[in-house]
This record gives sequence, structure tokens and C-alpha cells, in this order.
Amino acid sequence: AILEEKQSRRAPRRDRGSRQVTERDEELLAFIAEQYAVTLDQLAVLIGRSPRTARGLRDRWCAAGWTSSAKLAVDLPPFVWLTSRGTTIAGSRFRTWQPYHGLVRHIDAVTNVRLLLERQLRLGRWECDRALAKKARSRSSYRDHPPDAILHGDTTTAIEVELTLKSRKRVERIM
Repeated sequence: AILEEKQSRRAPRRDRGSRQVTERDEELLAFIAEQYAVTLDQLAVLIGRSPRTARGLRDRWCAAGWTSSAKLAVDLPPFVWLTSRGTTIAGSRFRTWQPYHGLVRHIDAVTNVRLLLERQLRLGRWECDRALAKKARSRSSYRDHPPDAILHGDTTTAIEVELTLKSRKRVERIM
């Protein structure tokens, strides 16, 4: 009874109901901006925790209005992508991505390759296709298809993740 009495006298916190952005939030949201979106399983790998913990983080971000989430492919886990508010919090210079079902398998595959090469094997720093496109010539002039990423490590390696077979000539043009 005494404890209940003390708790009821305490003034509510000034920041009650607001969402505090942590450094980890900013880093993870920036990663998502670079990759367009991540699956819940990939988010779990990124934070080094269980899928349940990843769902809790996703739910917190969605409640704050920083991300949206939905199942975009029948055979893949739900995806998480940034809202315009999340893009601002991430400090991203990329446009807010709108879900496009035709790209989700490719986005999933590229993110899996990034997690393997950059996070697990620690082979270098990943430069995403969005950053490469920003560095390229303006949209008004012709621009070749950039690779999915460049991995900067002991050597610089162009990364192209293929889910469909392309001609050798086209792959060489990309790389």
C-alpha cells in the first residue's frame, strides 16, 4: 500500500509517450535505407538477437512512425522499410522506398550477401547501389546499370547478385 501511494505521487515524466532515438536505432535505420528494406530475420541477424526481439524492435519503430512493415512475398518473412520520418531520423540522403513486389527477392538476396561479406566475414566496407547511383551521372543522361554494391577491403570488388541468368556480355557491362 505504501509503494502504491509513493508511485501515485510521482509526477509523470516529461518525455512520457515520446520515442527516444538511440544511436543503435540511427545505425540500423541507416542500414535499412541503404538496402531499401530488410526482412525480420535479417533484422534479427543485424541486432544479434532472436526473431522475437527483432519483432519487438520493428513494432517499436512502427509505433513511432519510423518504419512500415508487411509480408511482401509469400515465401519470405515480413519486410521492414523506412517511412519518410524514418528516413529523416536515419540521416539518409536516399529517397524513401515504396514497396515494389518485383524487387523484394532481389533486395532479400543482396542483403543476405551484405550480411555475409560485411558483417560475418568482415571482408570490407559495403557501398550500396543507391550510393553508387548518386555518384553516377545525372538521370537525364544515359547511365549503365551499376552493380548491386562495391566491397572496399584489401581489394575493391564489384558485387552483382543474380537471381536470373544474364548473358556474359550484360554481366561484364554491369561489372
